[in-house]
Amino acid sequence: MKRIITTILTTSSILFVLFAIIALFIFLYPFNIIDVQLPITIINPQKTVSPNGIVEYNVNYKKHYDIPAIVSKQLVLRNKRIYNYDAQYDNLCIKETNVIGTLSLPQNVSKSYGKIRIIAVYKLFGIREVPYTYETEEFYISE
Repeated sequence: MKRIITTILTTSSILFVLFAIIALFIFLYPFNIIDVQLPITIINPQKTVSPNGIVEYNVNYKKHYDIPAIVSKQLVLRNKRIYNYDAQYDNLCIKETNVIGTLSLPQNVSKSYGKIRIIAVYKLFGIREVPYTYETEEFYISE
């Protein structure tokens, strides 16, 4: 009886240690999910956009793991005003390529210089979030 209890305690201790090692790996390992080539370039002619217009940008990236992301975008103006856009679910292909992205400017945006901030949050194993933040080149918002 004593030997059975000792075996059970030893087995459970080993399982606990293995679980702890796996949990530490999940929480502490620095996953590199995607590499984005900076700067993210603006494609619009003369890098100028009018209010209610569309900004086009080119993202060159290399994705290493097939993990979807929640991507949100912000229009950041020089005068510190920030316009937030709805977050979207996105899953880019695992390869090295480029993507043309777009963002519609609001009608009431003022004449200024601005850039687009892209925030991608990857959820690993349902318990850990890995955020990436990138910004485009500046562009001019005309009247």
